[in-house]
Amino acid sequence: MSVDARAHRGGARVAIVVSQLGYGGAERQTALLLERLVDHPLRPALVCCLSDQLEPYGSQLESLGYRVVPLARSRSLDLG
Repeated sequence: MSVDARAHRGGARVAIVVSQLGYGGAERQTALLLERLVDHPLRPALVCCLSDQLEPYGSQLESLGYRVVPLARSRSLDLG
């Protein structure tokens, strides 16, 4: 089955999880990747950020239609 067919049938759900969206090389590459995936069948529905540091890329991703959700942690290993 092709990627398009899986995405169309609702079988593929994608989220991106990043540590933060502040200035940095990995953050910039993530933003560039998401820019290219805007019209892709496997476009991520959600961008989760493991901190509340969302700028400068968070607002850029939101303007592209992505839902950006901060999942702030109280400690370095606390995920919930």
